[in-house]
Amino acid sequence: MLWRAIKVNLDEEILLRQHTHIYDVWLRRSRRCPLGIQIVGCREEECFSEVLENVISHRVRWEYLELSEGMPFNLSAIEGPMPLVRDLHLSLLDPDLEVKVAFYEMPMLRTVFLNDCAVASVILPWIQLTSLTLYNVYPSECSPILQQTPNLVQCKLHVWLERHNPHPEPNIRLPNLESLVLRNFRSSPVLGYLQTFLVPALRSLSVPERLVRPNPIESLTSFITKSECRLQQVRITGESSVPEASYRDALRSAKEISVGNLHPDDE
Repeated sequence: MLWRAIKVNLDEEILLRQHTHIYDVWLRRSRRCPLGIQIVGCREEECFSEVLENVISHRVRWEYLELSEGMPFNLSAIEGPMPLVRDLHLSLLDPDLEVKVAFYEMPMLRTVFLNDCAVASVILPWIQLTSLTLYNVYPSECSPILQQTPNLVQCKLHVWLERHNPHPEPNIRLPNLESLVLRNFRSSPVLGYLQTFLVPALRSLSVPERLVRPNPIESLTSFITKSECRLQQVRITGESSVPEASYRDALRSAKEISVGNLHPDDE
């Protein structure tokens, strides 16, 4: 049985006792198998906490954990060792601004997705990560985390323009990064952000043209020279003011160049 498929959707019109019964059955049948826990939907904290209580005692078997679509609960409820968790997805409703919850006892953790509220609420063993997605965040929220992730191979950042940060973002060196995806929410573009990355191993870059304006080709070639990377794949997304042929002429070392299309892997 594929037990990582265990899922509870709290938005479905199912009574709490039915959710509880379903999880009880799954957990009994799973015996000692590793577990993939996925709880989605948004209900009141009491309801969510009762569902979570059914699986909390099995935390040592968790291999994948997703709490998403605005989970309204205190993360301290799951604080403690999770020795098998490889993949963590947290999309929280409200950050706990008073104290962050630290999850240090996750020796197998490699892949993480955090939304803005989760970023403000957790401390993870960042140095272990090889894949990281940060969603709906400011660059100043990304930098302290990325400074601690030298082993990243894949990184996706969905960022907002930060209007009230007087300090420029520091350079971020990611020596093992092979794939970088940048997305900018539809506000004013975060100009110059790409230039803060030093990524000598980078092979794939996806970036909206609006993030490398006003001189897209100059910005990209400067970035490549600064990082000393050998890009094989470049995707320029969104509205483009530069012909694809001009990109191809300027980025001749890249084997694959696309302009205007958003690849499913970049979303």
